[in-house]
Amino acid sequence: MTLTTLYLVRHGETAWNAEHRWQGHIDIPLMATGIEQARRLAAHLRETPLAAVYTSDLQRARMTADIIAEAQGIRALPDVRWREMHTGIFQGKTHDEIVANHSDELKQLNDNWLDHVVEGGESRRMMRERLLAALDDVVANTPGEHALVVSHGGSIRVVLRTLFPDHPDAQHKPIENTSLTTLRRSGAGWTLDAMSQTPHLKPHVPDEEQEAQ
Repeated sequence: MTLTTLYLVRHGETAWNAEHRWQGHIDIPLMATGIEQARRLAAHLRETPLAAVYTSDLQRARMTADIIAEAQGIRALPDVRWREMHTGIFQGKTHDEIVANHSDELKQLNDNWLDHVVEGGESRRMMRERLLAALDDVVANTPGEHALVVSHGGSIRVVLRTLFPDHPDAQHKPIENTSLTTLRRSGAGWTLDAMSQTPHLKPHVPDEEQEAQ
C-alpha cells in the first residue's frame, strides 16, 4: 500500500469552547478567535499539497475547513460521519452545570467510557463506527496523497484511542483548537507522527530576537 498522510484538525474556537460548554451536535459557529486560528493554519499549510479536505457538517468545522480548502484552491467536502458525539442532555451545559444536575449520568459516562449512551444522545462506540467508516473512505479516495479532515475534539480522541490504544499521547494529550494531528498509513498500518501540534498559533519572533534566545 502506498503511503497516505492524513491530518486530523480540530475546528477553531467557539464562544462555547471559551465558556467550557458542551456542544455535541448543537451547531455553534466560530468566534473571531476561531476564524483567525483557521486563517493561520491555512497559511501554515499553504505549501502542503492537499488532495482533499473533508469536514464534519457542523458549521464550526465547516467554517474552519472552508478557510483551509480555499487557500488550497479546492472545496471542502462535508460528511456527517465526522460529527462530534451527540451528548444528549449534556449539550449546551457547562461542566459545572452537568456536575450539579447530572452527576450520576456523568459518572456512568466516565466509568463506561466507550459504551454508555448519554440520555438523548449516543455512545462513543456508536460514534466510533461512523468515524472509522469515514476514515476508510478517506484512505480509499486519497491513496498515496495528503488529505485533511476537520472534526471535533471528542471525535479525534476516539479515532486515536482506537488506532493507537497503547500510545500515551493518543489517550490523554489535550486536543487544542485548530491543532494538527498527523497520521500516516502504509502496508504496515497506521503510525502517529505528531499529535495536537499548533506551530501556527505561536507568536512571530523576529529573526534577530530568535538569535538572542
